[in-house]
Amino acid sequence: MIRNYFKTAWRTIAQNPVQHGIVIGGLATALTVVLLIMLWAKNELTYNSYHAQADQIFLLSEVGETDHESLEILPYPAYQAVQSEIPEIERAAVGVPGEYMDIVFTLDDHQFYEREVLFVDSNWLDLFDYRLIAGSFERFRHEPRVIAISESRARQYFGTETAIGQVILIDSIPTQIAAVFADVPANSSLRPHILMSQQDLHNRPNFLRDEDYWGGYMVYIFVKLHPSADPAAVASKITPIFKKNQPFREGKAYHHSLVGLTDIHLGGHGFSYLPQGNKSTIVIFSALAFLLLLTASVNFVNLALARMTTRHKEIGIRKVTGATKGQLFGQVMAETVLTIAICAILTMLLLIVALPFFNRYFEASLVFSLSDTNTLWLVIAVFGAVVLLTGIYPALLTGHTNPLQLFRGKTLGQTDNKRFREALMIGQMILAVVMLVGVLVIYGQFRYIQQTTAAYQMDQVFSFRRAVTGTSIRHGSQEMRDYQTKVQTIKQQIQQHSAIKAVTKVNGASLIDNPGKLDMGYEWIGYPKTEKIIETVMLWVDHDYPKLADVQLLSGRWFDPENKSDIKNILINETAVRAFGLKEPVVGTSYNFMGDYGGKIIGVVKDFHHASIHQPIQPLVFELDQHGMGGKYLVEAHGGRISDALAAVEAVYKQHFPGKPFEYTFLDEEFDKLYKQDQKALVFSLVFAGLSLLISALGILAMAMFATQRRIKEIGIRKVLGASFASILTLLSRDFIRMVLLAIVIASPIAWWLMSKWLEDFAYRMEIQWWMFAAAGLVTLAVALLTVSWQAIRAAVANPVDSLRDE
Repeated sequence: MIRNYFKTAWRTIAQNPVQHGIVIGGLATALTVVLLIMLWAKNELTYNSYHAQADQIFLLSEVGETDHESLEILPYPAYQAVQSEIPEIERAAVGVPGEYMDIVFTLDDHQFYEREVLFVDSNWLDLFDYRLIAGSFERFRHEPRVIAISESRARQYFGTETAIGQVILIDSIPTQIAAVFADVPANSSLRPHILMSQQDLHNRPNFLRDEDYWGGYMVYIFVKLHPSADPAAVASKITPIFKKNQPFREGKAYHHSLVGLTDIHLGGHGFSYLPQGNKSTIVIFSALAFLLLLTASVNFVNLALARMTTRHKEIGIRKVTGATKGQLFGQVMAETVLTIAICAILTMLLLIVALPFFNRYFEASLVFSLSDTNTLWLVIAVFGAVVLLTGIYPALLTGHTNPLQLFRGKTLGQTDNKRFREALMIGQMILAVVMLVGVLVIYGQFRYIQQTTAAYQMDQVFSFRRAVTGTSIRHGSQEMRDYQTKVQTIKQQIQQHSAIKAVTKVNGASLIDNPGKLDMGYEWIGYPKTEKIIETVMLWVDHDYPKLADVQLLSGRWFDPENKSDIKNILINETAVRAFGLKEPVVGTSYNFMGDYGGKIIGVVKDFHHASIHQPIQPLVFELDQHGMGGKYLVEAHGGRISDALAAVEAVYKQHFPGKPFEYTFLDEEFDKLYKQDQKALVFSLVFAGLSLLISALGILAMAMFATQRRIKEIGIRKVLGASFASILTLLSRDFIRMVLLAIVIASPIAWWLMSKWLEDFAYRMEIQWWMFAAAGLVTLAVALLTVSWQAIRAAVANPVDSLRDE
């Protein structure tokens, strides 16, 4: 019996290959996207879960009580204090990222910075799981000047040679490889390729560190709690330890929290050095994937219901000759299962082709393997859902129809069937219109973002950091004076080259990304003293900063190189004026800074975006870099001379920092990094909108083909009676146009609400315009008309004799 079901099902598919091909192609495309999104969502939701003790490990973080932002890097001595003073902590481990230490590796006379280094203590490997490939972790734990490296780094450094025992010069210190470990999974918050010992960090002659300094925030502290311990109660005991050891932060409101290892990635940290995900993004894209799957399934259901109107006699005969409801149900489900099986094969092929491109663009490392139990169950669940979505209703409808009605000329489901199919088609078009509006809004917001940096020639501006000194320089010492002379000399030498338009030295991360805030204790002369500390973005700059930055003076002046008193003076932005409660005239207002020194406000600058426009503009203060220790140079080249400028800067850099590789970053690269998630949202929305339109068009095409086939004799008679091409086109497209117009009316308020919610994530945003809805509607209408017209033209130009000759 089952064999007969599938035989009949195959014949049915073979009789209508084009219609089934359209539906299967659309469904396979949608399923490919759905599986990619599900794999990505699974990856996001299982961050760090591969560690055996994940449920007992927590990251210690500090939370500001005014801005509620979390800080995940803390002072080193806190690591020792929490271990010794809190009995609920079974073990603690500390990791120090080496990303900004300018650690130089030398291998076969080739020098390069290795950024993915993590200095760890002896407890680190007890808390976290690293799969050993070769060598010994015990040597790494107990011997000095040995390191552990990842499997991919071993291949990169030594090819097919054995890495164990090989020696690398690290900052000129011979260091032996003692262990090779498997690459850390992509869904890990920390992904080091090189593990180095904390002992080596403390003992290296070119890096001094005060282990008792509570003001240096630079380490990750992880703790493993006893199974019975309450994380919130333990965290409440940690804050007093900090307050006791940080009297210099008196007046700052903060507390500490313990973030579960598996919660770090989706913890919602406002500023994080670790890769952060977004729960809302997972929900949104999972919902879009489901809607895309639903709209592709609609095509299948519509075609199944439409086909049944031509099979009413077949179904009637089956029922009269004794076919039970169960047998009719089984026949329809067999057709569904066979179609989905073909679709599954096509989906797997598309997924294998698409996955490398997805990983490359979205910087992911997703792997599709049916040998993975979780992935296998995910695939079974998705395809099972498709079978249920596409097969149940047509199958039930077939079994519950009276055969006498079928022989009296009524088609299966008749009016209700048609209305249901139209409702499904309208639902498809609503999704397409909503997605098109989404594309226009997201693109408009991205254009708005680009306008905030329009003042910069981003492909002509680059930055580089001075090499890390690696030694402690005492304030006021001859070493400091020598170093100040060096950094100023570097600037002067760069300026002399004809390819250089401007150069400045600054402590900030970028012209467009300076989000870090400090607790600044200004006391304003003539204003009531307040205990409230205003968190402020501090930029230590030089006199030439306005030549590159988009700084517009509202009042006062910029720093004057001839005015020695400017070393104590400051400029502030409009937001700082409001935050500090200053009244006009602001310029000339005197201040004392934490009882240390004082000066005057010499200028007020117009607010500008110093960080991502997701964040509101913060109070900002400019000071001259009086110690000459600003860590970054910003350089603008003359148009068309960027290669000459880079060569000139590299020559100066090599002169002053021999043995240090020269690295630089263009401003457009910094822009792309800052708004990477927004760019991904734009690409995602384009993909979803395109697929929604494609699937809707395929559905309309399949339905138009069916409608034309059903009315082929009617069209032939109309043509014989003199009907024009336009009247036949109107006949076939009228219902589809009505459905599109209704979809536009329903979709517009839905799209407005959804995109308004999305824009709330930006502190500064564009206004949604009426033309976006009109454009989305027109595109959808045009796609529908073109799709129907193609089928209508075929019907209109066909010879009516062929359609009227026989049944």
